[in-house]
Amino acid sequence: AWDAEKRMPWANPETGLSRDELRAEAGALEERLSGEAPIRVKAALFKLTLENARIHVDEFDWIADHIDYGDTLSDLRGRQWTDSGLKAIGAPVDPLAESGLLTAGLDISHTSPDWARLLALGLHGLQSAAETRREQLAAENALTTRRRDFLDSVIMVYGAMRTLCRRLSAQAGKEAARHPGDAERLRAVSAALERIADHPPQTLHEAMQLAYIYHECQEFEGEPVRSMGGF
Repeated sequence: AWDAEKRMPWANPETGLSRDELRAEAGALEERLSGEAPIRVKAALFKLTLENARIHVDEFDWIADHIDYGDTLSDLRGRQWTDSGLKAIGAPVDPLAESGLLTAGLDISHTSPDWARLLALGLHGLQSAAETRREQLAAENALTTRRRDFLDSVIMVYGAMRTLCRRLSAQAGKEAARHPGDAERLRAVSAALERIADHPPQTLHEAMQLAYIYHECQEFEGEPVRSMGGF
């Protein structure tokens, strides 16, 4: 039981919304954003989740990553992208699923992130790059609705990831006080997370922490990264 608890730690209820509460908030947010571009809805749900879901920092780990995000993003992905994509190619999804003869799905993942750019610029640098691009296009009178939707969503997503880093950093600090025997490690984790929230990583620890945060933020939205690429 001890080992299972450490491998699959439950997030502290004091750190955020439960899964049911998060789903309720997500449903209300989707309703408010009805009619908006799907990418804006997705970014808003991403932000809601990273800023409000319960988190946990394992006192035995050098990398913080636990967030109890539920299925807010993967559910949206299934309803708005996967199902519509299968319908677009004429796949008889429901009859196949209901018959139990086989299972099938639309796989639109297999991504390999640009780690060099992420590690060189960091979360803040990528967010700033999107802001600069938006300003440039606006000055050139070339900021179409499609481009604005995309860039606004990018800016929102990276801002939310920075907030998650700060939340985990603060939680690591609290855990250091609770676990004096592991306090040195937890303070190092807290410092790494605080650093990458606003700056590119400067140490191996910071680079690994940033890469894993990025990896997890793609995974939880239903995007199986599957490859660390040319890390």
